[in-house]
Amino acid sequence: MQAQIVIEKNVPRPARAAAKASALKSAMKNMEIGDSFLIQGSDSKESVRLANSVVYSAAKDVGIKVSVRAVGETSKRVWRVS
Repeated sequence: MQAQIVIEKNVPRPARAAAKASALKSAMKNMEIGDSFLIQGSDSKESVRLANSVVYSAAKDVGIKVSVRAVGETSKRVWRVS
């Protein structure tokens, strides 16, 4: 049995992960101690791990420390702590 491949037109490409990380780093550079931002996402364990990894990696790259806490079932809040 042959696989069916459906060709679709005009499907927008999602932003590159590097572009998202760059925006995150730019925002973190402007944060002062005590500032925070909210990340909304899905509640899957994989997406939570990925979000935490990206946040902590970006913070390390810009030379700050952050704390990440769950807010509700599907969101995270990130605070700059130093």
